[in-house]
Amino acid sequence: MKLKALLKETLLGILPILLIITLLQFTIVPVSAELYVRFLYCTVFVVVGLTLFLFGIDIGFIKIGGHLGHALVKSGHLRLILLFAVILGFSVTLLEPDIQVFSAQAAELIEGVDGMQLASVIALGVGIYVSVAFLRIFLKIKIKYILLFGYSLAFLLIPFCKPDLSYIAFDAGGATTGALTVPFLLSLAAGVSSMISKKPSTSSAFGMIGIASIGPILSVLIMGVIAK
Repeated sequence: MKLKALLKETLLGILPILLIITLLQFTIVPVSAELYVRFLYCTVFVVVGLTLFLFGIDIGFIKIGGHLGHALVKSGHLRLILLFAVILGFSVTLLEPDIQVFSAQAAELIEGVDGMQLASVIALGVGIYVSVAFLRIFLKIKIKYILLFGYSLAFLLIPFCKPDLSYIAFDAGGATTGALTVPFLLSLAAGVSSMISKKPSTSSAFGMIGIASIGPILSVLIMGVIAK
């Protein structure tokens, strides 16, 4: 039943794009028949692939994220928790399809940028700021202070950064909020938060993505400062 619901959800998400492109094909922006037919059968692959992808995340990644969060807190060692937060944040971001596509496109468009190096820098930034988000949960720091510090530092770095990299730094933050990273990190944060407090606040878990998105912005800007 869950698989059917995800298939329906994916179809509803793809359908508007399919209808708009079909409308344009037969009105003002026609493309070759071969390209349009290729688009149609590739749409089927996208629907099937996304459905299976989301199904796997739901039954695997989300559940393991929650269990890992519980296990990390049970260890009782804050340094160990923060270290694993960096490792997990780095690993899941490096595997994120959005990051792979984003880094590859940036490497094609910007001279001197290596796609794998950029993806690694973005993933490291996420990992570091995932640990910052965990630290916020333990120390009960208000999220506004972390966001204010992070974005203030980002704007201070922009004048010293290589222009091309400063342009993509903020897009890098958005690219990390993909279908793989978000559910895993949210479940991880929820698991940690539930172990710390019997009544965890939703902001403890949902603030995770907002904080983690600052990491790649700063890491790419610092990369740009070094490159300049």
